[in-house]
Amino acid sequence: MSEPKKKRSKLWILLLILILAPVIVMASWIGTEVMLKKTGNEEFCTSCHTMKPMAASYAQTKHAGNNDLGIRASCVDCHLPHDNAAGYLLAKAETGIRDVWAEFTGNPNEVDWKAKRKHRHEYVFDSGCVKCHAGIAKGANPNHPSYFAGGENPFAGEDKFHCVNCHFYVGHSDESKWVKTADAER
Repeated sequence: MSEPKKKRSKLWILLLILILAPVIVMASWIGTEVMLKKTGNEEFCTSCHTMKPMAASYAQTKHAGNNDLGIRASCVDCHLPHDNAAGYLLAKAETGIRDVWAEFTGNPNEVDWKAKRKHRHEYVFDSGCVKCHAGIAKGANPNHPSYFAGGENPFAGEDKFHCVNCHFYVGHSDESKWVKTADAER
């Protein structure tokens, strides 16, 4: 192949890369955003039989939109960390794989939901609480129940203190009554 043809060939390859690379990046980004949106709502999260009682208990709470402002928190708002995008995506993948595995290999009737409550700080993240309540605090009335002074977590960096230490049933009413209802319907 002659020298000018080689240069032209390399130029076409470079041009093709310069055109295709942004298209591939944008398509990947859009695909990821769509996937995150479709797999981050209550309908998706509670589509497994095991989570039906959680959906029922969630529906009774202020976080389900039963509040003066109609604001809703979705499952991923509370049950995934919001410190950074990489941690969020990693936790979403790990949680999804673990939950799907448990759904197909475990027995949902044997889950001790009350015992799991003792470890709630491992699957309810303070960063989710602060993410929402910091925004409310900026324009909220300090006497409003959802006000969170300063929008900062007073226990940040502490290992022993978490929002759910005091807010025991936040996001869900007592699941045990819903688990019994779901079991009785089988």
